[in-house]
Amino acid sequence: MAYAHKSAPRAGKDSAKRGVTVVVRARPTSHFAHGSLTLLPDENKVDLKLDGGNELVNNQTTGFSFKYNRVLLNASQDTLYNSVAHECVENAYKGFNATIMAYGQTGSGKTFTMVGGTQSYEHRGVIPRATNWLFGMMNGRSDMIYTVRLSYMEIYNEQMFDLLDNIGRSDHMQIVDDNKGGVHVKGLTHVLVTTEEEVLQHFYTGESNRSVARHSLNEESSRSHAIFTLHISAQSRIESAEKVILSKLNLVDLAGSERVKKTDTEGAGLEEAKFINRSLTYLEQVVVAATDKNRDHIPFRQTKLTNILRDSIGGNSATLLIATIWAEKLHLEETLSTCRFAARMMRVQNTPSQNVHQDPAQLLIKYEREIKQLKAELIMHDTLSSRSGVTYDEYTEQEKDGLKTTVEGYLTGQVEDIELVNLRHMREILSCTRSIVSEMRTTVEAQLREEYDLSAKGGAKGSSAVQREAGTQGSEEPSEGGFSVGIAPGDAKPKDDTGLPQSPKDGDGRASPDGDGAEMADGADSLDQTVLVPPSAMPKKRIPRNEAYEIFKHSAGGEMQSEVNEKQRVLIQVKRDIKNQGDICNMNKGKIETMNRLLKQKEAQEHSHDKDQETYVIDEEEYHAMKTIKECKAEYRVKFEELRERKSTQERLNVELQNVKEEMLETFDKWYLAEYGPEPTSGRAPEPNTKPVMGPGGDMLDPDEAFQQLEVQRIMDKDPDSFAFTMATKDISKSKSGRPTGAAARSRSRKI
Repeated sequence: MAYAHKSAPRAGKDSAKRGVTVVVRARPTSHFAHGSLTLLPDENKVDLKLDGGNELVNNQTTGFSFKYNRVLLNASQDTLYNSVAHECVENAYKGFNATIMAYGQTGSGKTFTMVGGTQSYEHRGVIPRATNWLFGMMNGRSDMIYTVRLSYMEIYNEQMFDLLDNIGRSDHMQIVDDNKGGVHVKGLTHVLVTTEEEVLQHFYTGESNRSVARHSLNEESSRSHAIFTLHISAQSRIESAEKVILSKLNLVDLAGSERVKKTDTEGAGLEEAKFINRSLTYLEQVVVAATDKNRDHIPFRQTKLTNILRDSIGGNSATLLIATIWAEKLHLEETLSTCRFAARMMRVQNTPSQNVHQDPAQLLIKYEREIKQLKAELIMHDTLSSRSGVTYDEYTEQEKDGLKTTVEGYLTGQVEDIELVNLRHMREILSCTRSIVSEMRTTVEAQLREEYDLSAKGGAKGSSAVQREAGTQGSEEPSEGGFSVGIAPGDAKPKDDTGLPQSPKDGDGRASPDGDGAEMADGADSLDQTVLVPPSAMPKKRIPRNEAYEIFKHSAGGEMQSEVNEKQRVLIQVKRDIKNQGDICNMNKGKIETMNRLLKQKEAQEHSHDKDQETYVIDEEEYHAMKTIKECKAEYRVKFEELRERKSTQERLNVELQNVKEEMLETFDKWYLAEYGPEPTSGRAPEPNTKPVMGPGGDMLDPDEAFQQLEVQRIMDKDPDSFAFTMATKDISKSKSGRPTGAAARSRSRKI
């Protein structure tokens, strides 16, 4: 959720404005464009000179000079964060909205700047460093209560995807304006986190779902705009508890602009490049409009990217733009384009303001406390004015009964007058009067029915009593429908040949819940007897565990193996259903997009002259397209809900299958020990490091747990601050094959 003013403020209307901070970072290279590109970090300037060509007369400008807030050349990740990014993160900690955005051509180092390398703690990017600093500060404040939620989304081919939701396409997401004047994405997952490690785990999980593909300039090129947001809520433990400070930190990794003739992309990659360049062009148009004082309208809604970043461009956010350039002569034109955009971004004026809100629950507690204080003051005032017997609290039952007696006396004439004390007293008198009138109406109605022998509503008088007398045999259980035959007496149970009552059984031989439980207890002990009593047909000579396990699956563990096979069969069917339903959803979505394109073409071709009219006539083809869209949307909603349910069923079956397998292995261990005895240890040389490792609670750890404990101890001894980062990235293995991932892989698979 975004917390912003009602509309993005324009330049020149507020004295508390500040410009967007712009930093230029050059990617290190051994082929620096000397003579054509000059970076002056001391002066924060960039001088660029293009080749004028072989023409004798060239009226085009070939020399350019730009000045920014900072220029970084061969700067480390630590230098970048501490010198420019930390201020934005600190603003978010203090209650201001903040945005850090990486912009530049493809392969210039945007993702490395924001995310960094996962193999080295020193190479981590802005996002892990910001998370580390924020939680370090929040954990050190015992006087404040902090609540942090995170979200992670990407915009791929102008479609939004929730990177924390593994279902696939997130078509339920839409950009809406909230009642506070901000903008948020409806349907986007927000995860509550309490530690730095949780944040990084969710972040790297979402990072693995990003759309990435390969081209000639970049082995792992981001094919989408990614927006990682931390929503922070701060509340004081000491001062007014109803005051809540809300802020958000947007960390944006934009997809890189690219020239197709240099990247050699084609097919789906070419389509991705078109969407990326188009969205960045619209972003630049929004920046130009935000800096034009004569413009009354800023086209934020042209694209989803600009609409989501509305608060960051001319809004109430403290914004930092990190413009990355590739300082080689081959990429001078792209470098010039990046520098021009960064220069325009510097002219955007934002109005950062602290987002202070009131917590409704705490306000209610505050108002209740104030009401008690006001009541105490009224009681003191009545005491000083010699007004005794006045109460401002709720009447007790005894007080209500006494007041009711007084009102009855007033109505019958026994009491001449009732002194009105206060407004609450008057309301209680009216309540007592209503109760007395209701009782009188009930009494009169009962007397009339008895006098004239009137039956109550719903049937003849006494019919229910007659029915009850007719069915006195046995006790009757009420039911919602049908009829009841009662409960048979306990001695009516049939007996077997021994003369003892039999316990009713199900089809599989298990005792029913109404039995005495004897046979159920026997069934519960049968498994232990099967495990501990070795069959005579099995060999007594020790055999390998894998061979013994095959014997176990066909003998003592046959029932459990059948359960495993059945759950696997059901799980396979559920996966097939998920695939089929996903295909149907994608097919309906494709039909909707095709029909929408058809309607737009028809509107542009045939109804362009009808735009000034409120209504216009559509032809049969347009009607068929609209009908198809409606039907596809209805079917899509149904199939999408079924897809969610099947996903939930799949997760449940996975857990159940894992539990059954673990139980089966434990049972096999007992069976193997009882059948072949303990494993002989005589004659074996002692193995090194066979001493058991004990956990903090005194329990013996298995080898995996012991290794993890040693790894944790090694990290804590070396660098305690890197613990969360190392734990979050230990299972990440980025593919170097260049194959597409995320939405890019799904898109390309549909085109093949």
